[in-house]
Amino acid sequence: MKIALTGCTGHIGYNICKQLLAEGHQLNLLVRGNARPFVEKNVEYFKGDLHDTDALKRMMMGVDYVYHLAAMIAVSGETEDQVFPVNVDGVQNILNAFKDSGAKRLIHFSSIHAYQQLPREEVLDENRALVKESIMVYDRSKAISQKLVQDFCKEHQLECIILNPTSVLGPEDKFDSIQGDALKDLYKGKVPVVMNYGFDWVDVRDIVKAALNARTMGRTGESYILSGVYKSVKELAGLVKLAGGKKRRRPTLPIWVLDVTLPLIKLMSKITRKPPLFTKEMILTLKEGNTKISSEKAQKELEYKPRPIEETMTDVIEYYKEKGELK
Repeated sequence: MKIALTGCTGHIGYNICKQLLAEGHQLNLLVRGNARPFVEKNVEYFKGDLHDTDALKRMMMGVDYVYHLAAMIAVSGETEDQVFPVNVDGVQNILNAFKDSGAKRLIHFSSIHAYQQLPREEVLDENRALVKESIMVYDRSKAISQKLVQDFCKEHQLECIILNPTSVLGPEDKFDSIQGDALKDLYKGKVPVVMNYGFDWVDVRDIVKAALNARTMGRTGESYILSGVYKSVKELAGLVKLAGGKKRRRPTLPIWVLDVTLPLIKLMSKITRKPPLFTKEMILTLKEGNTKISSEKAQKELEYKPRPIEETMTDVIEYYKEKGELK
């Protein structure tokens, strides 16, 4: 089977590719620059980006399925002019190429952030409204592109499945995801404070299983939330400690303190020339992150089975130790 995929250097994309190769499939991968994450005889690389319509068409020529994961993450003040050309216009280019490719189905990766998070204490499932107005440009871009995929595939009678993962953790984090870096900082004791706000966390291996099932399972045009369990930063730090992280007394701060100290955080980032510990977007995501995200639909229709976060934590810490990134 021949499969086209964008975003092979992302945490999820890399793991999907690794599993597909293990199953013996031929992969057509879109890459920017000279990235070559896999040295395999059944991998063909197509140099380009989501604006290169010719590369997209060539990548999808003769394939059975298309996975679209490439996107721009925006948590540091990025603007619409930076994000929308990739996360919206790029998706339209993917759709145009998919329509002409003859592929059986498109599996499009959106995000939980495409959905309105508030009220945060009420169950969030696929019936929740998509984001319309938000200062979070990433959220708006993912909501717009999700609707774009649904409308386009319905109009042209094309098979598509939309997946909405939450915050991803897990092994094989080859290209250092934001979540993975934060976890390593927690383990090393570099995070000075914690708070009783957090995210829903999900194992990358469970996402991969659902994504592979989505080739033949699920209803076309439908979206499927892939969630795990909500844990605050304080609770996550406790799990890291149980997995061998450095013991450190961290004060639990009210979330408003981060808002007040944000200018100082930005200043320290400039002085140290390191990414800020928190940004305006990160703080808002913590504040509004829904605590009751449901994956019931995916469990029923994609055989999605999220594992306990304790298992994920043990395995991912061991993975980083084997890489020599933790001691």
